[in-house]
Amino acid sequence: MRPRRQQILAARPRPAVRRAPAAPRPAVRRGAGGGTGRGQKGRGSGGPAPLPWDSTAQRESAELGNEAGDTRASLTTGFQRTQEDLGLGEGASNPYSHAAQLARERDSNQRGITNTAGSNLYSGSTVNAQRQATSQYDESRKGLESEYDRAKTDYESGVGKTSRDYQQGIAAIKEGAINRALASEPQPLAPGGGGGARRAGRVARPGRRAPARGGGGGRRPGRGIAGIGAVAYGGRRRRR
Repeated sequence: MRPRRQQILAARPRPAVRRAPAAPRPAVRRGAGGGTGRGQKGRGSGGPAPLPWDSTAQRESAELGNEAGDTRASLTTGFQRTQEDLGLGEGASNPYSHAAQLARERDSNQRGITNTAGSNLYSGSTVNAQRQATSQYDESRKGLESEYDRAKTDYESGVGKTSRDYQQGIAAIKEGAINRALASEPQPLAPGGGGGARRAGRVARPGRRAPARGGGGGRRPGRGIAGIGAVAYGGRRRRR
């Protein structure tokens, strides 16, 4: 297998394997030109592009990155709008939020109860009215907080899913680039069999006489048909 094919196969993603923490490596001394002394195949700028990233993979990864970025931006915008509407989280300073409106209603109810109490400000009925107004506010506030928690959970879940989909898409794009690179590599020639082409170029081993063509083995060359007759009749040549 050629070195480039080995590099292509080495770029194929593999499952993560838990390993023991490695010992710290010594610092790499840099030269005057800012290089690390690792040659052109190192991580420095100006080296060859990592295999097997091609133009198709670059285009697909760019499209996937744009799609993931748009999804994250949409999720972030929606969560920020929800916080501003509820008046919780980053939207707590919004004076027109539901939380701010609830606080104004609570303060207004408390002032109304105090103003109408008169001399019965510390009576049981006045205290009960104030407690009821506070209880209504707390219940409404808890409803807003529950809605905020659900929105935050959905936002975090959406961001996590977007990241996972992006990583899976990048892995699929890289796998496709590897397959294209392997398909474009010339296949090695298969070793030749024991056919006639190899027989034509056969060389006799040293110390052994090559077998003659078209007859029995071991006869001397140059005797032809007569030599065959002589062997057949015990070495005597038959005369006609």
